Amino acid sequence: MFKIIIIENSPLLQIGWQTLISNHFNDFEIHFLQLNETLETNPVLHNPPDLIILSLHFQTNKNQIEQVQANMKSQDTPVLVYYSMDKSEKAIDFLKTGATGCISNESDLTTITRAIAGVRDGNKFICPITEQKVIEQFLYVDLPTKNKSQILSDRELEIAQFIAKGMRTSEISKRLNLQMSTISTVKYKIFSK
Repeated sequence: MFKIIIIENSPLLQIGWQTLISNHFNDFEIHFLQLNETLETNPVLHNPPDLIILSLHFQTNKNQIEQVQANMKSQDTPVLVYYSMDKSEKAIDFLKTGATGCISNESDLTTITRAIAGVRDGNKFICPITEQKVIEQFLYVDLPTKNKSQILSDRELEIAQFIAKGMRTSEISKRLNLQMSTISTVKYKIFSK
């Protein structure tokens, strides 16, 4: 049984998540937490989950986000961030912190189920809407206010696009005919910018 923790404050959205997962996956056990709860203090959870789905909405405040990010760092559990458009920058911050994937609340059901299945299978996933946000963040930089060292090179941009599509280092390496260590170095440079 694959255990999912969904951090979601809205009862209506909890029902939506429950229905979506029950209709598309047979082997999932679902538990819900509120944003102010921690994984360590919840008595229902004796074993760590296999996946955390974190729902970020307009009412999610900075302290709650920082608390979840701290919990993420202390665990080795994949995190799929589901966000409303006004939280897209925070979703990208979660990717930088180590989230396994991001999906927008504007994503269709097929994309959401692909994201859950992909993360379940050990892959990273970024929906097309998030991918576009990530690319825009790197492409449309304010040139006068950025150092040249903060702008992505053509190769870094190419690799960033592959990362945004959820490709692994080994896949990118094969696609570009480069060493995996080279891809890792470029990924480090991308995320440090």
